[in-house]
Amino acid sequence: MSKRYSDSFLRDVRFFLANRHYFTFCGKAVPVVEFDPNGVDGVRWFHLIDSTGSDVPSRHPRLAARLLHVKRSVNWQLKAWSEGFPNDAESIRDYLRHLIDCPDWIETAFRGLVDREWRKRMECGNMGFMPELFHAFAIGTLDRNGINTKGL
Repeated sequence: MSKRYSDSFLRDVRFFLANRHYFTFCGKAVPVVEFDPNGVDGVRWFHLIDSTGSDVPSRHPRLAARLLHVKRSVNWQLKAWSEGFPNDAESIRDYLRHLIDCPDWIETAFRGLVDREWRKRMECGNMGFMPELFHAFAIGTLDRNGINTKGL
């Protein structure tokens, strides 16, 4: 049986595979995937675990485990970046350069995490030096070149 995946899912898989050497740490052990020569292929396993949580045997356990580990690593890195996010324009541009070839959901997730961090800092009065730039990035009015597109 052939399974057709969405273009966005395939784009994510390509991104994870292309960046598997960069995103290697996620704070968890590499998952152990049960091997079965008649099991699903590695991409199908990743699709099942990612969309339904179903952990089934795979005939490509190393590929399946690597895809999940890289996705976890990307998410961990986004969280770490957002918590340590600086408040100056040049640093914002540096972060955005890393997001150029990533799937859209990564930038969206990063902006959401930065927005949450911004709100936490506002509550405790620890905004640092350029809160308006920080917030402009978080809510999406700062584009990938660090230019404020909507004005504050």
